Amino acid sequence: RAFLLENVVGLATHDGGVMFRQVLHDLQAQGLYEVSWKRTNTSWHGVPQNRPRLYIVGVRRDATSIKYIFPEPIDLPTIGSFLSPKSAADNPSCRPRAPVAAGVITQASRRARDIPAGEDWVVDDQISTTRGNRVTVMHNAVPCLLAARHQGYWVGSRGRRLTFHEAARLQGFRASTLTWPVGTQPFALLGNTMSLNVVMRFVLRILHTLGLHSHIADPWSDGSAIAQLQADASLESGPACHSPALWPGGSIAAVCHSPAPWPGGSDGAASLSHN
Repeated sequence: RAFLLENVVGLATHDGGVMFRQVLHDLQAQGLYEVSWKRTNTSWHGVPQNRPRLYIVGVRRDATSIKYIFPEPIDLPTIGSFLSPKSAADNPSCRPRAPVAAGVITQASRRARDIPAGEDWVVDDQISTTRGNRVTVMHNAVPCLLAARHQGYWVGSRGRRLTFHEAARLQGFRASTLTWPVGTQPFALLGNTMSLNVVMRFVLRILHTLGLHSHIADPWSDGSAIAQLQADASLESGPACHSPALWPGGSIAAVCHSPAPWPGGSDGAASLSHN
């Protein structure tokens, strides 16, 4: 009765938009679906991650007389509310061990001086010095999580790496509900998945458009899903000090303290896998 497609926003302008127009044409060719598309961002839907994406929704014309309308943006919570509580081990002067990464964070720290005191900021430190000199330090959202970043970004305000649990929340997931195939990189899988908050809001709106499950309220719009992730964060003890050997690719471990090891599999229902 319906479908939901997601891609990078560059799809709309690639080859002058020729490919995107062809995609839309093919989806509507037989007249079965009412097709809508929208550029949106994970940060517009209750999770502080700057992840711009293009979504296409199709609803069968013979299944409903109501036009699909994309959910409206909602208020953005702080980055800090998705991170584990601050601890005595936090030290903003800490730097990654790799020289280039350390230089990127040093440059970012200078630009972060304008960020209000007490607010957290996160930077992708696994980039070149040239890019690092131009990187924008944001305190309202973390950079887009990428499959190529197997070790997590750097939390500059705390002098440590983003943990897997924190990264999961920044994709809209409760980390305790995730499992993944043996031999895969959990951070890579997170970076390659769709943000759960956006998918949930769009799919729920699809169901309501089809006249299904109208009794189910949007848990992101009413704040309950956000509150659950924030509650999970508040109960964590924070990253412990571990040997860099416990972290794959330990060469980028923190100088002051290393990230926690990968969390073990859980009994949750959700699963991360490559597609």
